[in-house]
Amino acid sequence: VLRRDPNDIRSNTQMGIFYRENGDYERAAEHFRLAIRRLTKDYTRPRDCEALYNLGLILKEQQKYTAAIDTLYRAAWDYTFASSAYFQLAQLSVNQENIERALEELAASLSTNAENLQALNLQTSLLRSLNQIPEAQTVNAKILSIDPLNLYAVYEKSLLDGQTSEFTKIMRDMPESYLELAISYLHNGFADETLKLLKAADKITAYPTVKYWLGYLADEKGDTKAAKQYFTDGANLPID
Repeated sequence: VLRRDPNDIRSNTQMGIFYRENGDYERAAEHFRLAIRRLTKDYTRPRDCEALYNLGLILKEQQKYTAAIDTLYRAAWDYTFASSAYFQLAQLSVNQENIERALEELAASLSTNAENLQALNLQTSLLRSLNQIPEAQTVNAKILSIDPLNLYAVYEKSLLDGQTSEFTKIMRDMPESYLELAISYLHNGFADETLKLLKAADKITAYPTVKYWLGYLADEKGDTKAAKQYFTDGANLPID
């Protein structure tokens, strides 16, 4: 298709998604921008914003935050991507320590999808961090009524009421479950919870990927000695 029409919107968008999912951000962004150029030729805010949303994800991942915010706000014009785009924007606002704006963006996300569980989970964490415990518990209860096995919500419940037995039971001592949850907290801007979860997993079993993430976080904090030790320990574990 692209040989016949190099600027075809649908084909460029799908090629961009393919390259983004495979980590080739530069080629992905090139395809998305070709699609966006045609999409916005006669419309500042096009009806179909799939290319804009995916480009926003790439810019966010590359830490080009100003461009990511602008692109994701443009993507939010499309009802299909509004909830997801506002959720991504809320994560960026937390990263910039603008909690008030993050809560506003989460409200916008939930206005188009009241059961966006990622948005509700982040809302719970933010309310808890603001010590608005009753409000956080209300949101948390809503999530668990929809999805009783939502690991993030079960963990938030344990933080809110101080009871860890249910959380420990549902995690089943599986390091991958701890990893998935820890990375969700990392993306949401809660480094302390991320570290706590990874260290809990590390106590249960020696698992290479947990060691690598602990090394990454130590390196981010400037503790190169601890980072090197985590990386070495992880690399020395059996490959099975």
